[in-house]
Amino acid sequence: MQMTHIKTLSFFITSCLVFWGCSESSNESITVPGVDSSATKDELASAQEKASWEIADLKQKTEEEAAKLESEVAAELEKQRDELLAEMNAKTSNLTSQMSRIKK
Repeated sequence: MQMTHIKTLSFFITSCLVFWGCSESSNESITVPGVDSSATKDELASAQEKASWEIADLKQKTEEEAAKLESEVAAELEKQRDELLAEMNAKTSNLTSQMSRIKK
C-alpha cells in the first residue's frame, strides 16, 4: 500500500473519531482550525457543516480508492492463478510424456 493511502486512511479515521467524539474524556473540547474561540453559533455551525462535507468527501474518496485497490488485487490474484495453472499443466504434460517413454 502506498504511503499516501496510509496517510489518507489515517486522516479519515482520525477525523471520524474527532467528529463522533470518540475521545477518552467526555469533557474534552475540540477546536476547529480556522474558527475563533469567540465564534458565534452560526459560525460554529458553518464550520461544522464544512467539516462534515469534507469528511463525507474524504470518505467517498477513500471508498473509491479502496474499491480500486480491491479490483487491482483481484486482477493480480487472477493473473497469478492463471500462471500457476499453466505451469502445473505444463509440468503434468511433461511428466505424462516421461511416463509414456518409460513404459515403452
